[in-house]
Amino acid sequence: MCAKVALVSAQQPRLHSPAVGTWTSVQEAVDCDESQMSAADSCSVSATPCAVSGQGDPVEWAPAGGLPGGVGHPSADAPPGQADKNEEVSSDEDEDGIAKPRLGSGNWGSGPPLSSSLMGKTRPFVDGAGLCSPGRWCPSDRRAAPQEAQLCMADQCFKNLQKLLRERIDARKLLYELACGKHQSCPFDEKLLEDAVQAIKKSLISNSAMLDLGHVPSGQPFRLALIEEFLRISGDPDYRAFYSASSSFAKGVSIGVDQRLPRTPAVFRRKVKHRDYSGEQEPDEEPRSNYPSAEATGEVLEKQFQEEEERGAMVKLAWDEAVARYGSRLRVASLGALPKGEGVYRVIHDGTHGTGVNGRIRVRDQLECPTAGDLRQAVKELEHPTFVLATDVSRAHRLVKVKEDEWGLQACKTSRNAKHVWLNTVGTFGIASIAVHWSRLLGGLQRAVYYMLGSKALFILAYVMTYCGLHLGEMQPMLSL
Repeated sequence: MCAKVALVSAQQPRLHSPAVGTWTSVQEAVDCDESQMSAADSCSVSATPCAVSGQGDPVEWAPAGGLPGGVGHPSADAPPGQADKNEEVSSDEDEDGIAKPRLGSGNWGSGPPLSSSLMGKTRPFVDGAGLCSPGRWCPSDRRAAPQEAQLCMADQCFKNLQKLLRERIDARKLLYELACGKHQSCPFDEKLLEDAVQAIKKSLISNSAMLDLGHVPSGQPFRLALIEEFLRISGDPDYRAFYSASSSFAKGVSIGVDQRLPRTPAVFRRKVKHRDYSGEQEPDEEPRSNYPSAEATGEVLEKQFQEEEERGAMVKLAWDEAVARYGSRLRVASLGALPKGEGVYRVIHDGTHGTGVNGRIRVRDQLECPTAGDLRQAVKELEHPTFVLATDVSRAHRLVKVKEDEWGLQACKTSRNAKHVWLNTVGTFGIASIAVHWSRLLGGLQRAVYYMLGSKALFILAYVMTYCGLHLGEMQPMLSL
């Protein structure tokens, strides 16, 4: 198959120079060869070439030899164990019948994205916020207000937030304190946070926001309706995942056991390499025992789970009640416990062995994190970064709400003889799909920051649970992190 792939987003990428000519390799922008992107994941397929005469003309990609996949290639969308049998491509619509945003949708920058090198290999730049992240371009090539009308709201929000910060705090002092590790919790008082939320709400309402911006769904801490409207008005292609979609972060996501997980071509490449779970697709007949590290700390884990229950992240059920409610979909996993210090343990939930959970999950989106090469490239683009700040997200995977009818798939006990069972109502370490769900949520938040910052000289790199921010010049924008 020989075809040309054209970007059909509202804002077409542009080439910088007439001398560049037509792109003839998807590798320059989306690394198509590695992802084995199907024709259904691309923006559109056209048999008519589109000459690129220079700056201001739409770009069209023409991979040498045609698309390395397309209709009829062995699909990564098939159920486990059947990828080579079912030749299936992604649907054009999401689970609600809404047209799915294509690769190239969103606020792409001008020209191709940056590239980075590591150990002799070059790849498109990754900042952890997805293919549509403005952070994949150097700051001067990012779209920004006032030239981009749909980003004017985000720009106004940033100016309002800056004004609040300047009136209430010493931003430079706070950044130094954060860098020195003097804050283990939010450094902003409740009044400042509420005023910031109200300022954002005011901007959203004046730009025709339609959702209840004050609604905070149960089971997670985010103002997801507000986030969705911010992303929608800013032209983000994945805004519906936060509140409106049937399987959203507000309503709860599916972990994917015998369920078709989302395919999000505007944000992620297609996942084509999968772990072999042969022999692990069915649960053991008897509930699993914990590993020695968890069995020896059962009382401590019980206390930790009670704290998680208070947060809404776990529920405790009598064994008989759990069996009656979930039946064959009650899967008790083995736990491991890694000490974190001060009598606290990181709980590892083994969703692979003896549970039939991970073996029946087929992740369709490829999670990508920045490498040392991406960090080096960001430093190079800024030339002389004046400030670098690294932060951790506490309980990262635990911030993703899971659908209630799938809680039984994430069950565990603190000891073999316990008469009750604990169910995770949110994502948990050890479930194959949760990292991608979290990356999708985090990526939307990260892109929202970029929409506010426009072309300001800043990079944000997200490493699953850690943010690294690099900024050149005046440091106040760093507080957007």
